[in-house]
Amino acid sequence: MKYTKTFLFIFFTAVLFTMPQTGLAADSLSSAKQEGEKLKVETAYFQEIIKSGDLYLMNDAYDSYSAQIAEAEKAIGRVSGQRTRENLLKQYIRPAKIAKERVIYEISEYRLIYKIGLNLTRGASGSTDIAKLSRLSERAAAIKAAGKYEAIPAVAGNYLRAAESSLKKKTYVKADAKSRGISQLEYEVFLLTNFERVKNKLSIYTLNMKLSGVARKKSEDMYSKNYFNHTSPTYGSPFDMMQRFGVNYGYAGENIAKGYTGAHDVVKGWMNSPGHRANILKKEFGQIGTGYKEKYWTQMFID
Repeated sequence: MKYTKTFLFIFFTAVLFTMPQTGLAADSLSSAKQEGEKLKVETAYFQEIIKSGDLYLMNDAYDSYSAQIAEAEKAIGRVSGQRTRENLLKQYIRPAKIAKERVIYEISEYRLIYKIGLNLTRGASGSTDIAKLSRLSERAAAIKAAGKYEAIPAVAGNYLRAAESSLKKKTYVKADAKSRGISQLEYEVFLLTNFERVKNKLSIYTLNMKLSGVARKKSEDMYSKNYFNHTSPTYGSPFDMMQRFGVNYGYAGENIAKGYTGAHDVVKGWMNSPGHRANILKKEFGQIGTGYKEKYWTQMFID
């Protein structure tokens, strides 16, 4: 009897410990599949962004997409059985990582260009980072060729090369000693406008800091005086305003917008409007100033 009792005790103990582990394994597999399906949706979305060639959107989605890959991979790592894990990795993680790796160097270049340009608006030279950008673009080309990655739309590479060339020629930003600098939103309007120029096979704009100061004053004036018009009750027409603040031009123009919450949306809105689109893509314009104040947006253009 003593042997039987011991046997029963061991048997029931094994049952008590084994049954929850079986349930835990099933829960882990279910959780991994759930994360995998979420990643699958994100991968399809990310691939659509890649197809558009829109570096701004790629960059915007990149970090959250990377985090989703890590989350799904972590969930798969908790699943029992090597073969099961390998199948899940093949189904969900590998396609996601291929999509990510396909643009990793373009994103790195975009972020470095973003940083260099923004620093230039604040008076930095950027020479060290420009040299780094050249090395990065060369390495990207070599690794992409060796890895046989599917090419992304040419417009993305064309934009990066145009920006890199402008930085090297020191025509990316035209400094102004009296400039108050530029906000991130104002800077992103400049980047996105240049992307539209590249899409239409035009040279990119120089960001004129004096003109940006005038554009910001226009946005501030519309906000403080509660109006929305090209003619300011304070400064008159955009051309009067430019002259008043010492901006010289042969050709000039202005776009304004109200109500948009982000740079991507406002530039998209302008591009969907024939008159505003014409200003953005006007061949005679070579310099731009951007201004923003509480959902009032201004672009000013000169030759």
